[in-house]
Amino acid sequence: MSRPTLSQRLQQLPSTRLPVEPLQTQAMPVLDFASPDYLGLARHFQVLGALQDWAARQGMQADGHSREHTQLEAGLADWLGFPAARSYQSLAQARLAVQQALLTEEEDLCLHDHLNNPALIQATHLTGSRLRHYPHRDAEGAAWQLRQAPRGLALLVSEGLFQADGQLAPLRTLALVAQRHQAHLLVDDVHAIGVCGEQGGGSLEATGLAATAVTALVISLEHALGLQGAVVLAGKPLIEQLERLGMLHQHPRPPTAIAAAAQVSLKLARRDGWRRQRVLELAQQLQQRLASLGINAAPSPGPLLCLEVLGEASHWQAALARRGLRVIASPDNRDPDTPMTRLRLQLSALHDSAQLDPLAESIARLNDSARLNVPLLQPQEV
Repeated sequence: MSRPTLSQRLQQLPSTRLPVEPLQTQAMPVLDFASPDYLGLARHFQVLGALQDWAARQGMQADGHSREHTQLEAGLADWLGFPAARSYQSLAQARLAVQQALLTEEEDLCLHDHLNNPALIQATHLTGSRLRHYPHRDAEGAAWQLRQAPRGLALLVSEGLFQADGQLAPLRTLALVAQRHQAHLLVDDVHAIGVCGEQGGGSLEATGLAATAVTALVISLEHALGLQGAVVLAGKPLIEQLERLGMLHQHPRPPTAIAAAAQVSLKLARRDGWRRQRVLELAQQLQQRLASLGINAAPSPGPLLCLEVLGEASHWQAALARRGLRVIASPDNRDPDTPMTRLRLQLSALHDSAQLDPLAESIARLNDSARLNVPLLQPQEV
């Protein structure tokens, strides 16, 4: 018997260089375009005040089902048009729990958009069901896959607003496909909720799809609402099953302090329409500014812009950090011979229009350097 040692296995893994943060000898202001605080509520005094008051009384440990949880879940269900809701301490727990509740047999099929968030796909792996992909935003491709698997429960999973490219999913068409093939539709609406739609109702409102056409909706308390945790919204039978699984697998709700503060965030998100209007205007301005500098970024209906650039992701992130700009950079490995990077730029209602210029100009300069094979970082910085 010959098994690899730990060192041998680690050497076999692909090497990923961590971003090189600049050495700061004095305070340098940082413009943050990596934060998911889309509506600027994470630092709102009313939200922080509610959080502090409840934390002082009960601490921040996860606890049971309190009145604050009930009120939060009822408020979200009323806002988004679902019969019931169940909150979770983390987004990963919510994504896993709803799939565990639906995918219970080995012959069950979970069908993902090719560009779904990897965490969504990882949750499917943990259920043990069959996993298939369909081409990005291709409802006909999803229908073809469903026709190939006529047995077992079928769950069609799509992000509402894709993290990978900032575009909305064709939810109305996907809902028709799901209905035609007796499949269930799960929408992960982390990036659209609170921002997309006239009332901030997310991708369902933005695409004109009724909540009754969706088996379940997963939303985050960590993005537009500025806190921590997640919520699954669905019909009462599914929520009751999630409650049973929550007791079995110990899926706690968020701390009561989070639930209380989230009610304040929800009120502000629904009341302050200017917040979502502002962040969408900023996204449009940034896209236009990048286009004027020769950088192609598709217009986004949401709070984030995605663009592909030449070069290593770690180098891009570090080079922008040296200019006081924080973004999300991830490698795009479609062509192993040509390193590409996918930049994700996340806007907030707290950003100012003047802050977009240094971001756009820095990206344009670095992109020119990458195209001319000029290193983004000096050798000693790599």
